[in-house]
Amino acid sequence: MSQIPKIIMVIEDSSSYCRSLIWGFSEYVRLHGPWTIFRDFHNPAYGPGANLRREFYKRLERIDADGIITRNPKKTEFLTAKGVPTIVAKTELHLAGHLPRLSLDHTGIGQMAARHFLDRGYQNFAYCGFKNELFSNLREDGFRQAVKKADFQVQSYVHPTRNNLRRKGVKYEIENIARWLKSLKKPTALLACSDARAINIMEAAKIAQIHIPEHLAILGVDNDDLLCNTCEIPLSSIHLNAHKAGFKAAQLLHNLIKGEKMTGQVITISPIQVVTRTSTDIMAIEDDEVVKALQFIRENRRKPIQVSDVVEAVTTSRRCLQGKFSDKLGRTILSEIQNTRISLAQELLLDSDMNITEIAQYLNFSGVDSFSRYFKNITNTSPMSFRKDNRND
Repeated sequence: MSQIPKIIMVIEDSSSYCRSLIWGFSEYVRLHGPWTIFRDFHNPAYGPGANLRREFYKRLERIDADGIITRNPKKTEFLTAKGVPTIVAKTELHLAGHLPRLSLDHTGIGQMAARHFLDRGYQNFAYCGFKNELFSNLREDGFRQAVKKADFQVQSYVHPTRNNLRRKGVKYEIENIARWLKSLKKPTALLACSDARAINIMEAAKIAQIHIPEHLAILGVDNDDLLCNTCEIPLSSIHLNAHKAGFKAAQLLHNLIKGEKMTGQVITISPIQVVTRTSTDIMAIEDDEVVKALQFIRENRRKPIQVSDVVEAVTTSRRCLQGKFSDKLGRTILSEIQNTRISLAQELLLDSDMNITEIAQYLNFSGVDSFSRYFKNITNTSPMSFRKDNRND
């Protein structure tokens, strides 16, 4: 190994998920480097960038690389065949073979989405992904399993034939999605396989004159701030711990360079939480008292409210309301208060520049220690560790 390791990175930067991997990888390098990184940041969809990619791959043959992290192992297999330590940043096992890889918990993503919607009282569910894409199929499977366990069914989008898509283009598919949306019972909770796909669905809903979230609650995946917050209706999305996985990938690659054997090691990328925005910010529960209680809890999530405050706001008996929460939601009033406050705390830790003291003050805790104890009791980790492990920057 050379004095400064030479690392080849073949990860496009066109998605929030990939940028988070790169950021986590780079954070490890800053702490344990220096490394020389040869990067391919060009997405082939950008046209002229394809020529730059070809030049990049030609250059690889002249690089005496010490390690590789790649989402396109076929392009670098001539180096891997020489024994260069390689990590495949791709879910598909057949692409990695015996090589160490990153594995995204797609099934867990679908299950988290189902819980999010079931907690809001939905009984009609739908999924829209991409045909013949493994990641999309796995997310749908996880979603479908969790919904079926609750005795409901999922309606899946039926894709146009490939020939029709080629001949008629994106406009045709958006119109096809619009027709499908019209056929769904309302209100429907819909999981899209990604944030980008969710935006397609929003455009289709506009054509179909379906209101979001009143008639159609839409949830994406990746929590891409740019996409989620620049929609006409801000998009709720599932946040992934790709940043932490990128850091662990760099750590593993460092160990491989120092002599650890490649034995198919797996680094799992997990869903962390649903970041709730307008597209799912509604309840589909028919019981007025439960809805009123949930609204009160959400409106007061910055405050240290008690179960008695919720009961007083609803003007019913504690026993009656507790029974309804157990029957309709499968949880207690107290757990709803705690989960709602923790969810807000996690959103602030992930998406704001507020420090821990400011967040504690914003949530009306008596101090940082009180906030940290509360957070750790419920999540089994400290606010600082949660931010460090899961933030995308």
